[in-house]
Amino acid sequence: MLLKTYHRQDQEFMSNCSPLVSICVPSFNSSQYLGAAFNSLLSQTYSNLELVFVDDASTDDSWKVALSFEPLLKRRLTRVVMIKNEGNLGTLLSMHNAFSYMTGDFASYLDADDCLTPNKIEKNLDFLMRNSQFGAVHSDFSAVDERYNVISDFWKRSEWAKIPQGWIFEEMLSFNPICAATLLVRKSLWDRCYTFDIFAQRKYKMGDYPGHLNLSRLTQVGYIDQVLAYYRHRDNSMSHSSDPRTREDIKAVIARVQQDARLGILRPLRASGNGDSYNFDPEDCGAFPGSGLAGTPTTVQ
Repeated sequence: MLLKTYHRQDQEFMSNCSPLVSICVPSFNSSQYLGAAFNSLLSQTYSNLELVFVDDASTDDSWKVALSFEPLLKRRLTRVVMIKNEGNLGTLLSMHNAFSYMTGDFASYLDADDCLTPNKIEKNLDFLMRNSQFGAVHSDFSAVDERYNVISDFWKRSEWAKIPQGWIFEEMLSFNPICAATLLVRKSLWDRCYTFDIFAQRKYKMGDYPGHLNLSRLTQVGYIDQVLAYYRHRDNSMSHSSDPRTREDIKAVIARVQQDARLGILRPLRASGNGDSYNFDPEDCGAFPGSGLAGTPTTVQ
């Protein structure tokens, strides 16, 4: 594994009043999209950002593109970590390893083919700083095609007039309203919920949905009714495959994740008291505030 780390020492970016936000960007053969993803990070109105980029042994020019952006990223962001895997680990294990380099107070990840609006992090962070009862927040997003043409503002065009917020675990069992690119999570919760190594062992094939389910067990989740990210609709991607067998396989995996969550097989971790060590917490899989009251109304500032 090739690892490059840069930490900016400018005190303007190290203020205790300015939380560090970590963003993981995983990439595999995404060279044509990385420029837009990196530029969306460079354009953020909030500056105290940490980027952890991991290339999972791409066979295209992804690493070369990433290195071409490295000088700009170093000048603009507080901390930059660049990782190149020697061999392909697969998305879940690659991201699990990358997560260990995230040192921020808040965490998020951005797929290499998606990008953020300039005020995404600022809006997310402002919500969480004003609403301490929420452990995470997400927003609406625009679906775009390969050429960045907007297909739709997703939730505004859907049958859901209002996305639930608060204790939403019960509703998360039926559908996943959270686009990962729009999400920001308090890091203490991130470490407990987004256990991609465990998801890989269970052969889930995706990390966002099981992670969101874990998250919704432990905390209230907020929603900002504003487009803060662009999600790329790629016809050859796993989630939008034209292959009927792939679509059926994904449906089966989602059904298994939902069933595991109902049975408590999928569950978040708890801090063991030994540094960064975590264990399964059976108590987190039973009653929790708002249990059985899906979408419980919550006051938001």
